[in-house]
Amino acid sequence: MDLSKCGPADLPAGAEQTNCCPPVSSTIIDFVPPTRSGRPLRVRPAAHLAGEEYVKKYAKAVELVKALPADDPRSFRQQANIHCSYCDSAYDQVGIELDRGLHVKFDVYINSPEAAEPMGPASEFAGSFVNVPHNHRHSKKKTALKTNLRLGISDLIGDIGAENDDSLVVSLVPRTTNGDKVKIGGIRIEFSS
Repeated sequence: MDLSKCGPADLPAGAEQTNCCPPVSSTIIDFVPPTRSGRPLRVRPAAHLAGEEYVKKYAKAVELVKALPADDPRSFRQQANIHCSYCDSAYDQVGIELDRGLHVKFDVYINSPEAAEPMGPASEFAGSFVNVPHNHRHSKKKTALKTNLRLGISDLIGDIGAENDDSLVVSLVPRTTNGDKVKIGGIRIEFSS
């Protein structure tokens, strides 16, 4: 996706028009998780399992985030902008196109070109794409959804012995009956250092 090509989002009729495109920068800083330094990993519990103390802490966190200025990247406004730009078609994404009202699932498998069959014993499961029908104030006129799926496959390439191959076989396996109503705009494998 070309991050410099962001335009007006597809917002519902009557919604306040907003520029939800993120600022363009030629300097992208990769996220590096903080070191744990022996501290235990904190895991957010499922909402129905959260205790009273946790709910109070969460409410305080929401209060603090709402108090942040709109231009702070951690603010609710910026979280809404991220949703707007990537989920409301502000970017013309090459990838997966479908009707947002459809339940769609397909699995992705990879294997080396030398493998006898695309989904045989030499193939590896890379991940799944799932769209669960939902409606939260999207335009009633446009039900089309453009999105993409990114999967980390570095370890899988090693598992199938394809580190030195010039190509891979990618198999998309529909798991719902709506597969004919989904358009895949392309598959791209990017290597990052």
